[in-house]
Amino acid sequence: MKDAFYIIGTSHPIQCGKSEHSHAFEAEVEIVCKKLKIRRIAEEMSPEGLKRYGVTETVAQRVAKKLYIPCHHVDLSLCEREIVSLGDSVVLNAVMNFPFADGGGSFRKAFNELADEVRERCWSARVIAEKEWPVLFICGANHTASVWALWQRLGIDAVVVHADYHL
Repeated sequence: MKDAFYIIGTSHPIQCGKSEHSHAFEAEVEIVCKKLKIRRIAEEMSPEGLKRYGVTETVAQRVAKKLYIPCHHVDLSLCEREIVSLGDSVVLNAVMNFPFADGGGSFRKAFNELADEVRERCWSARVIAEKEWPVLFICGANHTASVWALWQRLGIDAVVVHADYHL
């Protein structure tokens, strides 16, 4: 699977078509897919994420439909996050039960980093579980470097196409 995993980091408003840069992003995703012969798009998104941005599909889903390739969302749903104790209820419970000097701000920051690490591993497992390669993975720009590093540790060459796509 050498060079079979390509990453584009961007903002979620651009990803969801809620930015003035979304049309350019759509064109770029299509160009990348054609140039790299992408057979599947995976992205950090969930049904709740679509609702949060008030959309029914992402830019990547539109491109995938146009190119007749699959596109799937790999982020954990709110229910899945609660099941693995990564939801807000865990943070609120901890902040209420422990006497944090800063009111829990440093705990929340560290907990969010832990949650991101778990989520990134789940995304990777979900991507690996599918059969179509090469894959274009679209995620929030704050995840680009850590997702790339995770794939390197897995022994799979990953290529960052855009660390933080924006115009």
